[in-house]
Amino acid sequence: MQIDDLAPEDLAARERCAELLVIAFRDLAPAAWPTIEAARETVDECLRIGLVRVARLDGAVAGWIGGHHAYMRVWELHPMVVDPARQRSGIGRALVADLEALVAARGAMTLVLGSDDEVGLTSLAGVDLYPDPLAHLARLENRGGHPLSFYRKCGFVITGVTPDANGFGQPDIHMSKRVGHRIDQAQPTHRTNRHTVEELMKFLYANRAPALPPEALAEVFDRLIWCLEDNGATLLSVREDWLRSDDRARVEIALTMNETYPFHSEADMHRALHAIGARWPDLRGRCEELITRRRDGR
Repeated sequence: MQIDDLAPEDLAARERCAELLVIAFRDLAPAAWPTIEAARETVDECLRIGLVRVARLDGAVAGWIGGHHAYMRVWELHPMVVDPARQRSGIGRALVADLEALVAARGAMTLVLGSDDEVGLTSLAGVDLYPDPLAHLARLENRGGHPLSFYRKCGFVITGVTPDANGFGQPDIHMSKRVGHRIDQAQPTHRTNRHTVEELMKFLYANRAPALPPEALAEVFDRLIWCLEDNGATLLSVREDWLRSDDRARVEIALTMNETYPFHSEADMHRALHAIGARWPDLRGRCEELITRRRDGR
């Protein structure tokens, strides 16, 4: 996967960015981009006022993210979209991490975003949040795949709500994340060290309890994805190496991880999983399950 700036002169990429807004938000937020014209206006506006970063797989636009300066040391993330057929493959996390690094380098302390609930995916939808919106917010539940869970895993926290932002019972949920450092606590930043992550995974593997099932260690690695400053990119790279390895136990653990699909490229995933299924026929069912789910966008 490659992430780079959206070139204003790249008309084909701009059109694809607009198409993704319409496709991905059709059911999630139908009032956001009901037409391709509205989506094109958003792409144009994002290019005018801030950063637009595009994730490409094999040269094709698979997702994109926008960010602009809001005030003081606050930047806003808006929008972020991934091709539904490519979701749960690490593209969204990579785009968010990329934007965080860019805005922090420009002096941002805080990155904010708004995540609407137009279709009843949370406990805030369909109710009158007045006179005490914060009481409702304190009891917030995600009831049906609202993006707030994804952003929480990326390190964002809920900081407020605007009742009836899109009509009665359709609130806008506000989220924020610190991306800068306090001056008096500034520390040199370090990218996640691949060797350290790899050695940690090897240690946990080598010292796992006797008869520990693969899914137990796989769950630990799934949780670690969201605990690392690179949103798990390094860990997932090691996972890919395990899937290509000759160690069946490591292959099975990597295969059992559920948080994301392995490999940014669907074609690379197919090749690796077909090889595993051919070598270990009893693992073929899991390989075929992953291939089918990714193909169907589940």
